[in-house]
Formats: sequence, structure tokens, C-alpha cells
Amino acid sequence: MEFIDFLQACITPVALISGVGLLLLTITNRLGRTIDRTRQLVAELNRTATGNSSDQPAGTGNTGMGNTGMGNTGMENTLEGNAGMNGVKISRMVKMETEIRILYKRSRILRNSIAAMVISVISSSLIIPTLFFMILLEVDLRTVGYALFVVSILSILVSSIYFFIDVRLSLRALRLEAREYLED
Repeated sequence: MEFIDFLQACITPVALISGVGLLLLTITNRLGRTIDRTRQLVAELNRTATGNSSDQPAGTGNTGMGNTGMGNTGMENTLEGNAGMNGVKISRMVKMETEIRILYKRSRILRNSIAAMVISVISSSLIIPTLFFMILLEVDLRTVGYALFVVSILSILVSSIYFFIDVRLSLRALRLEAREYLED
């Protein structure tokens, strides 16, 4: 009869682990998207800065040599050497740099959210052996079980807060990217 009691007691932590696992999957997918978008923007920014963008012939602009003793360095060479670069292109580069900063911040926030979810999974997982030892050894470990459950729930709450912050930042990045098309 004790084994049936043990199985019944394990249903809650297992269901909690399952739900947290789905949330963890969602958050890791969001993290992957921020990483991919950051890499895409960095590559585009590098192409634009070196003059190898799609609207400019290869070989024009900055050679990436830095300060060659000619009086100009990196970005100055890029801006002066690219006759085709105008205010719109510079504005786009500033937008991309701002978006990269937002994406990096989002990645750090998502990392914290994932860490909180992992703590929740670990806490929930530890409830099962605690229940096992309570039944097997007939020791009162309810306080430990309660504490692990509270840690698990608080970790989900912290992760959810980080997730909400990420959603706000993603909307900020979207607003930055689509600003000229939005009516305020």
C-alpha cells in the first residue's frame, strides 16, 4: 500500500516538471531567435561598414586596415570612402546597433529566465526522492518537501517575470525597426 501512496504523491511534482518543461522549451526557442537575429544583424552591419553591402560593389569603402597613418581610422574611412553612403544608410546602421544592444539584453534576460526554470525543475525533481525517503525510512521530511515546492513555485514566478521583461524588450525592438511605418 505504501508504494501506491508514493505514486500518488509523485503526481504533482511530475506534472509540475512537465509544465515547466514546456515553458522552458518556449523560452529556449526565444533565446535561439535572439541569437540568430543578433548574428544576422552583426553580419549585415559588418558588410555595411566594410562597404560590401548588397547595394555597393565589392572592394569599395573601408579595407579594414584601421589606422594606416593616413589620418583616418575605421569608421572615418568607411564614411569618407563610401561615396554612396548617405544619411539613410548611417541611420540604418545606428538602428542595427541599437537593435543588437536590445537583443543582447534580451538574451541575458532569457538566460536568467531559463536559469530560474532549471531551478524549478531541480526543486521539483528533488521532491520525488524526498517523498521516497519519507515512505521508505518513515522519516518526517515534510518541511524539506514543502521548502522544495515553494522554491519551485517561486522560481517559476521569477522566470515568468523575466519572460514578461523579454516580451516588453522585443516589442521595443519591433517599434525601433518599424518606427517609420507606425502611427503614434
